[in-house]
Amino acid sequence: MTLRLPSRGTVSILLFGLIIRLVLAPFTVQSYDFIRVYYSALKIIGGTNPYGVYEFPYPPVMLYILSPLAAIYFGTGLSQEMLHWPSSLDLPSLLRAGFISVTLIGFDVPPPMFNLLFKIPMIVSDTAIALLLPRLVNLVTGKPEYARKAMLLWYLNPLVIWTSSVHGAFDSIAVLFAILGFYYLIRSNFAASGFFLTTGAMTKLYPAFLIPLLFTASVKARRVSRVVAGIAVSLLLFLAPPFLIDQKSFLYILVANRPSALFVGGLNPFVIKYVFRDIETFVFGNSTVIFLILGSLLGLSNLLLCTHSWKTRLDDAASMNRFWLAAIVLSYIFLPLIIQPQYALWALPFMIVEIIPLASFPHRLHDVIVKIRIRSQTILTGACKLSYLSCFKIFWVSALLFEFSLQGPSVFLPAAMGSAALTDILAEATVYWVRDLALIRNLVFFVCGSVCTLAYTMFLLKSVASGCGEISVAEN
Repeated sequence: MTLRLPSRGTVSILLFGLIIRLVLAPFTVQSYDFIRVYYSALKIIGGTNPYGVYEFPYPPVMLYILSPLAAIYFGTGLSQEMLHWPSSLDLPSLLRAGFISVTLIGFDVPPPMFNLLFKIPMIVSDTAIALLLPRLVNLVTGKPEYARKAMLLWYLNPLVIWTSSVHGAFDSIAVLFAILGFYYLIRSNFAASGFFLTTGAMTKLYPAFLIPLLFTASVKARRVSRVVAGIAVSLLLFLAPPFLIDQKSFLYILVANRPSALFVGGLNPFVIKYVFRDIETFVFGNSTVIFLILGSLLGLSNLLLCTHSWKTRLDDAASMNRFWLAAIVLSYIFLPLIIQPQYALWALPFMIVEIIPLASFPHRLHDVIVKIRIRSQTILTGACKLSYLSCFKIFWVSALLFEFSLQGPSVFLPAAMGSAALTDILAEATVYWVRDLALIRNLVFFVCGSVCTLAYTMFLLKSVASGCGEISVAEN
């Protein structure tokens, strides 16, 4: 890829988005997930394999990223004392709330300097995606004028900012590898595509669902050996010691610590469990059978998708983007695990590529985030439609609302730890939200999960049947 100097408008977008991220990163955190990162980093510095000592439920690429950051944090005097939950609240209330909100299970909160340093890889990934998306859009649409729109829709998207700089989830790193895999596929570099998709799958597993489409394209192009070579290089590079020297390999960890997370609902059809607890009981009681059924449906749907993609020309980048988007959406629907809000980032870039010709809005910054408008006609006429652009807005807004309702005020605890009064207020508010307002909270979950499921299902239907009708264009 040739490098070009960004325009003044591009620099403004990147600078504004970067400032927002750097301001939020130190003082906000999703404590339950990020505390794992803290203790894993601590074990790395001590020369201990995190897979064998502390529950690190992710493939090994993040350990390669954590290692140098841990050396910097713990070895150069940057480390700070761990922050703790306030002791003025009664422990039983916190424990009861802990059964409802995972953010309250751990009572430690990583300090601001740790939060900032260990969110830098996510911020860098966000920025890299913002720079790569315009190139991807240009390859798919052939219209460079869409570049800035694509950057705006990604880099200044509140869901993206929240996920990387508030929550601290590293999904954007896997998303970057997935986009690179797609970019090199449509550039007919099958070895690089295989390498990046495999590396993405060893960051977060979801890019593995895209590998069958890559293999289908490589068989058609008679380049299977290059894909295999790219996959092999990635596996040899990232599955080497020291991370697998313990008897508990990362494969064991991935399987062993996941049963409790099965079928708990989220941005998928299982969100219904938030309003019908009997369904949750039934699902847990028959989890093995349901797991096998959903896994089979996921495999079958991917097989059909690959069969359909065989008829598509390799140089048809727009159609290939729709197939990759459909594969991701299918993983939402049939993946028999919880689908959390940050997973929305998996589909977001491919959605942006798909809807970018429809995204008509001024380039002024305050007009980027627009109100959700759903254009519909009467159901009786059979013309009730949601535009691609409307579905895109519904998707990320509902995911953001789900994320915020899930975490509550607790994500702002690092910013409040310097003030006992403010800390108590936020802690009380969190306990109130997850315990005393549980009914309203569950309703928010159900509504957000349902509309998000509707939105990405619409994308699935439009992606696999794109030739059956014109895409409705959003109004100005």
